[in-house]
Amino acid sequence: MLEGQQSEYMLFEESSIMPNFCSAYGCSNRGQKANCKEKGISFHHFPLNDKDRLKQWLVNIRRKNFKPTTYHRLCSEHFTNEDFEYQLFTNRRGLKNTAVPTKFCFTTTETPARPRTPYEFESRIVQNDICETEASSRKEKSTQTNDIFNNHLLTEIERLKTENAQLKTDVKMITEYLIQLFENQ
Repeated sequence: MLEGQQSEYMLFEESSIMPNFCSAYGCSNRGQKANCKEKGISFHHFPLNDKDRLKQWLVNIRRKNFKPTTYHRLCSEHFTNEDFEYQLFTNRRGLKNTAVPTKFCFTTTETPARPRTPYEFESRIVQNDICETEASSRKEKSTQTNDIFNNHLLTEIERLKTENAQLKTDVKMITEYLIQLFENQ
């Protein structure tokens, strides 16, 4: 292979590396951001092999139902300076084996949603008007159907009451007849 082909391969391989995103709630740090590189922000894997420390990390990041994988990371802004150690000869910093993230900014109140304007959502408003019209016509049809059904039920109840009264008189007559038969024997 030629030298030029090797360097193209190396460039391709470097660009295919997965980007780093911070998994902390509300943190927007990414490895590609220029300000992250300027600040020297580094990204660190979750301690998946250290279950006790992993529990501490998960409690501290306060993300409900979050299950980290080998691809999830936290940025260095969530750790104190004491959590880092510098490697000999390379002077790169890494997390100590006891490091637990403690620096987070959680909001206690929800931020209100930006009000929607008719201009931005004109098609959605028209669609909502159509849906409201359809819903009101369905409601009218439903009311008419309910009225018809209620009338039918009332008629059926009256019919059953009449039938019940007739059965009572029939039972009374049969009972009197049986009593007379037994008395005559």
